[in-house]
Amino acid sequence: MDLHEHRDKKVEDLSRDMTQLLQFVTALVHDPELIILDEPLSGLDSLNVELIKELLFERQRAGATIMFNTHIMSDFDELCERVTLFADGRLLLLGDLAEIKRQRGAYAMQVQARGIPDDLTNEVPEVLRKGVVEFAIEDGRTPDTILRSYLDAGIEIERFELSLPSLNDIFVQEVSRARAVS
Repeated sequence: MDLHEHRDKKVEDLSRDMTQLLQFVTALVHDPELIILDEPLSGLDSLNVELIKELLFERQRAGATIMFNTHIMSDFDELCERVTLFADGRLLLLGDLAEIKRQRGAYAMQVQARGIPDDLTNEVPEVLRKGVVEFAIEDGRTPDTILRSYLDAGIEIERFELSLPSLNDIFVQEVSRARAVS
């Protein structure tokens, strides 16, 4: 964890990044079976975020149960198998994250290719980044019809992926729905 060089420093003299690492190490030093963390990736630089994630995956593979709280939904998307969503003190969601996403259904197809078929240019796809576009699945447009357009046009596809809603999308939807009912 590269903390050895800081062994003679007081905790209050460490950077926020180093303090977070120290707290994390302290929580794991005795190999607990249950690990409860609050915002474990907050304040960390990218290298330390990856280090913490790998250590969490390692503990999970060793059989530990890991619970954590965060407001960064992408952390849940990447790290969690099961989620519990609370808003305003009420339980909104509880279950397997992949299943929750599948239940919400796909809303778009992401395609990475060297062009867009002529019959899809009037569909106005959302350009996500160079070479990657996203087509909404709606009004009779399906993943099959999108794929067929690319194949018929002879455009080589590098990536063709169904887009499930992100946990952030689900969170916003669920919290908005719950607050509208209140």
